[in-house]
Formats: sequence, C-alpha cells, structure tokens
Amino acid sequence: MVKVYGIEAPSLGTVQRWAAEFKRSGSLADDHAADDQRRSLVVLFASTNQEQVAAVEAIVERVFMQSAPYRVNKARDMASKLSREAVIYMFQQGHSPAKIIKELKLPRSTVYKAIVGYKELGTTQDRPRSGRPSVFKDPALRKRVKQLLDRNPERKCRSLAKHLKIKRETLRSYLRKKLGIFPFKKRIVQEAEYLEEGKSNTSAMKNMLTLAPWETLWIYSDEDISVKSFYDADIQRTSFLIETTLNIPPERALDEDWNGAGDYAKWNPNVAQSFIIQKISENCQIIRQITNPLVNGLIWSRDILLLCHWERDGEKIYSSAVSTTCQDVQASDDYVQATCYSGSGFAYSPAEEDGKTLFQWIYNTDMHLSFMPDALLNTLLPNGFREFIGYYRARFDKIVAHT
Repeated sequence: MVKVYGIEAPSLGTVQRWAAEFKRSGSLADDHAADDQRRSLVVLFASTNQEQVAAVEAIVERVFMQSAPYRVNKARDMASKLSREAVIYMFQQGHSPAKIIKELKLPRSTVYKAIVGYKELGTTQDRPRSGRPSVFKDPALRKRVKQLLDRNPERKCRSLAKHLKIKRETLRSYLRKKLGIFPFKKRIVQEAEYLEEGKSNTSAMKNMLTLAPWETLWIYSDEDISVKSFYDADIQRTSFLIETTLNIPPERALDEDWNGAGDYAKWNPNVAQSFIIQKISENCQIIRQITNPLVNGLIWSRDILLLCHWERDGEKIYSSAVSTTCQDVQASDDYVQATCYSGSGFAYSPAEEDGKTLFQWIYNTDMHLSFMPDALLNTLLPNGFREFIGYYRARFDKIVAHT
C-alpha cells in the first residue's frame, strides 16, 4: 500500500483480486474495506464486464494510483459516484437494503436514495436538471451583449436587459459569472484594492532584491545563468534569485511579457493554459496559469492566480507577482493550488552590452509538493530554472529575429 494525499491506494492487481473474492463470497473482508473509496471500488470492479474494465481502470489510475495523485476532496467526490454504482450492483444481485448497508457501511439514506432513483429512472445517472436552458446558450445573444458593452462599457444593466428583452437578474448573473463584469461602483473599489496590493508587492520585491542576503547556489557559466538563494524565516522556506542576460532591450522584454501573459503555453511546454483574467490598469492585471503534469504525472497540474504589477525606477523595471483571489474565478478540483508569495517577480535593467537586458527573477513560490522534502526540492529546482530560462531566451531570440 502507498498513501496518496492521505488515501490508502491499493495496486490495481490488489483491487482486482479483492473483487474476485467479493464475487465468490458476496461480502467484503474488513481489511479490504478500510474506507468508502476502497470498498466501493472493489464492488464496482466486481460488477464490470469486459467492455467496462478499461473505463474502470482509468478511474482507478486517476483517483488512486501513484501516477496521478488526487486531492482528498476529489477522491471523496468520486467515491460517492462509485458508492452509488456499488449499491445498484448489489441490489441487482438480490441483496436487501439492510445487507447492502452492512456490507458497504454506507448511510441508510444513501442506499435507499440510490435504489429509489434506480427504480424510477432505470439508471445510476443523475436525474435530469429541472428548468429551462439558459438563454445565453445562444451564441448570437452572447455576441450581441459583447458588441453592446464594447460600444458603451458603462451602460446600465437595467437598460441593457430591457433592450435585449431578457430579465435583468439573468443578465447580471451572466455578466458577473461569465464575463467578470460588476456594477461600476463595485468595480472601482475592487480595482483600487488590487492596485494598492500590486504596488505593495512591487515594493516588497524591490526590498528583497536589494536587501536579502543572497548566497550563490549554482552557476551555469556556459549559459550565463546564476542561481542564488536565501532562507526566508517569515514564510519558512527558501527563496531563489535567478540572473541571466537576454538578447532584447528591457522595455521590449517587459512589453512582450506583459501583453503576452496569455500566450505562455505557446512557448513554455510546462504551461498548459494561461489567461489574462482582468486588466486593472495600464500596469496592473490578474492572470491565471495552469501547468502540465510533470515527472510522468507524479507532480500533478498546478493552478495559480496572480496579481501582477509593474513600475519603473530609473533605468530598472520591476514586474511583481503575488497570489490573489477573484470571486469569479473558482478553484478547480482538477488541479492543486500553488501559492506565489510576496516579493516574487521579474526585474529588467540595461546590460553592459547595448540592446540587451540583465534579467533577474525572484522565485518565491510554493507548489505544495507535500511528498517531497524541502532539502530535496531545493536541489532539484535549479535545473528547473535553467530549463525555463532556455525556453524564455529562445522565445525572445525568435521575436528579435523576426523584427
């Protein structure tokens, strides 16, 4: 057995063996039924035919196997679905509700609800949702709303709803949840708070860059990359400073990074998706990045929402980033949330050679790799920084070559 995010994860072969025993005896041994997830999984395996085995194995590997660790809440949600399948299988085999409750150790209400639903619908799928479909499933209406708002961003919701002949509450919900548009006064207050937080983080980044006791950790002399570090007692973790030279002027580097924040996945293969969520001002915005799984899925995808802010100080440009929240961006159970601490970001300044940039990157991010000791992680990270710099430089080299 291994533990994956606190869940005892049996091997696929073990589950199959338990399922065979369950088929023969009609009951589960105590050590085979230590929790709802494993208990339901065994019964589900016993209920599958050859055509279904591949689908069930995919569920097993995604929820329980080491190759793709899942967080506990996701596994519990999947366990609920597996439990319903297990209840119906035992019911179809002629077992009484009392027997099912005893064997699966499920609440009485859960078992009876699954059986009643099965009798009524003839399936284990969720009941059809009531109510009519949203009017905004019509792409023409969505396009019309966008056109009207582009023409007059400060148009009142009441007036817009009347013009479109839909309910004001329906339009307001769509604007808030799908487009991230709020009433004008509320938006001004939020943007002011974000801007103030962005300025504060840029100030923290400046102080960290100039005052922190950085010590050289690694030098890749052939690639002009240095990695420095210091232990930050406030957050009880090690922060890193990566320095290199870019073949592009500072202003151009900032412009490409800032306006191309939604294009990270195009040049960095470790990023699956990147979005600009909200433009706060000319020098403040919220972005979201979702990484690809790494090490053959051992490190699952990370999701991070960043408040970014930049400002110029003499010839140097500071572009900071810090984790933030946005009420219309909900955390997904499909990813692990990463944390970017205050002081993180990029700094661009003129290099000694004309037309080039001295690039400094403060990495102060927690990817929440709970299964990996910090000492081991800190020895592996420099190679990751080196890999990123390689992609980053190649991107700028390509941009310069085409201008």
